[in-house]
Amino acid sequence: MWAGQQIFVALRWRRTLVHFSFVERFPNLCKYPSNCISYKKRMNKSVLISALLFFMLFSCSSLISFSQAGKLKLDITITDTVKPYFLDILINKDKALLHKITVIESGSYMIKDIKEGSYNLEFFSFESRSRRLYIDSVIVINDSITSLKVVYPGPCKFNYPKDFVPVCPYHHSDKIVKIIYGYPTAKTMGKAKKGLIHLGGCMVTDCDPQYYCTIHRKEI
Repeated sequence: MWAGQQIFVALRWRRTLVHFSFVERFPNLCKYPSNCISYKKRMNKSVLISALLFFMLFSCSSLISFSQAGKLKLDITITDTVKPYFLDILINKDKALLHKITVIESGSYMIKDIKEGSYNLEFFSFESRSRRLYIDSVIVINDSITSLKVVYPGPCKFNYPKDFVPVCPYHHSDKIVKIIYGYPTAKTMGKAKKGLIHLGGCMVTDCDPQYYCTIHRKEI
């Protein structure tokens, strides 16, 4: 609306300038009504054509500028049973955060106006804070839709059988203790000080690390 008003004012100003210029050059012409009427009709037609051309040029430039972007469609399936569930989706490029959305349930989500390029996606929820999902090198192309199917948080990697022997990512099985969650008692605090167990905190989810390497300080 503002742009339309500016165009209208500019055209009226142009029309006024043309009128004064014409009167100055031909001062006796408008003494005859028929000449003035013919002149005004021609001037009105010229202003109308200029307005239409300007509007068409402005519309084309707007369409071109808006079309130079792609879309990212995410079909998300949330497997966790925690309600409510807040899942943050971060879209990064060259370690810079460009887009962020938060969803609360499974479904299809469309992210618009993404410039062409390669992006890294990160999925994170506080309810499943130990499980971050990364998808690298997602290609977005102008005037197209890139579709991804995402299952989050997915299977828990910390579900171990009863006879499981924990092994550190650095390939050793010694100096690994069990992680204890919840508010610690005096007895639990004593074991933690001796390095016999590791305290995991009071926040518990359905997928938490079970073991801790005291050498490399890695949760397993």
